[in-house]
Amino acid sequence: MKPKERTIYFVWNYLRWGGAQVYFLSVIKRTCHDWNVVVILPKDSSKEFLGFLKELGAKCIFLEEAIDLEPAQGVRQILSRQLLRIRSEIAIFNLLRSAGIKGEIVHIEAAPWQSWQLITMLVLLGAHVFVTLHTFRLEGSIIRKLVWKARMQFVSRLPRFHAFASNVYAKERYRDWFARTFASNVKVTYTAVDPEHIAEAAAANARGRLREQFEISNVDKVVLTVGQFVDLKGRWDLLDAAADVISIRDDVVFVWLMQDAMDEEAARRVEEYWLGERFRPITSAEAGGSRQRILEFFCVADIFVLPSHLEGLPIALLEAMALEIPSISTNIYAIPEAIIDGSTGLLVEPRRPDQLSEAILKLLNDENLCRSLAREGSRRVLSTFDEGTSAGTVIAEYNKAIGAK
Repeated sequence: MKPKERTIYFVWNYLRWGGAQVYFLSVIKRTCHDWNVVVILPKDSSKEFLGFLKELGAKCIFLEEAIDLEPAQGVRQILSRQLLRIRSEIAIFNLLRSAGIKGEIVHIEAAPWQSWQLITMLVLLGAHVFVTLHTFRLEGSIIRKLVWKARMQFVSRLPRFHAFASNVYAKERYRDWFARTFASNVKVTYTAVDPEHIAEAAAANARGRLREQFEISNVDKVVLTVGQFVDLKGRWDLLDAAADVISIRDDVVFVWLMQDAMDEEAARRVEEYWLGERFRPITSAEAGGSRQRILEFFCVADIFVLPSHLEGLPIALLEAMALEIPSISTNIYAIPEAIIDGSTGLLVEPRRPDQLSEAILKLLNDENLCRSLAREGSRRVLSTFDEGTSAGTVIAEYNKAIGAK
């Protein structure tokens, strides 16, 4: 076998995995045969995700510390997290410097307006540094925005720095923050689905087995949400809507598939809704753990709902749509790139549980609409958001960068 001559480093410094990591996985599984693939991530990362990487043959190097992505409360916490981020980035730099990255690819999950010093140092070490922009989050005072823009303008002029956008919304919103020529070369590489895995999940016919396993009646309608059980995912909006729906219909079960079990404070607040067995929190480990088992779990649902307050283009939504589950989400950021309201799904405004409950009841009461949204939603996702196409574009840019003189 011909030895692999090139190495790609995929890097992130936080524990919770989601769309960004699914995006990386789609690239890793298409590069691991021809490249040495090294993933740098925190040591306490999800066992399920580490299992995915092991299956693909990626080498893992662990960081001792992980940053917290939840919103900071107060000046002290803001300063503490900034210091933690700096320590983490120093650790990343030292690991990559010791590895010798001249001429290699480093694809890092980092905000260039925040981690510009790390990006600059990696470029100075001779690496080709890539970032992927998922969600536009540059909100702040005029002074802060001017500082951020200056940093973005600076890094976009570095000779071996490259950026992708994982949706059209992000590309357009960041356009004015980068140097003009650089911005025009940013390619959209969607966080996307694997059609083969979708077909396998659908063919598994797991609905009956899963309902029996989790003691959900076959006559009940299941409204499924998949994602972290956090405020930014609209968890209390979902529960407010669930309470409204259940007050009208007694044949609906709301299921939230989450990465980790709820903490005590969240569990106490959930109990205040008095939903009982009509709200079922289930962890990904309980659902089977593997990516394919989690995809199969989607098939327990009659309706998919994701009432997020902040999202790029969520992979869970795309997977649900691809599996022909009529879907409802919020009219924010890049979500309308997948959901065309009334055609491929339904859109509601964020923080409007009244609209959410109305949309859920609309689908529960209209089987023809459900079938139409399911069919058209799946068609749109499978034709537009194919991870093979996105990963192919990423890999082509890697090769182009390494081939550049």
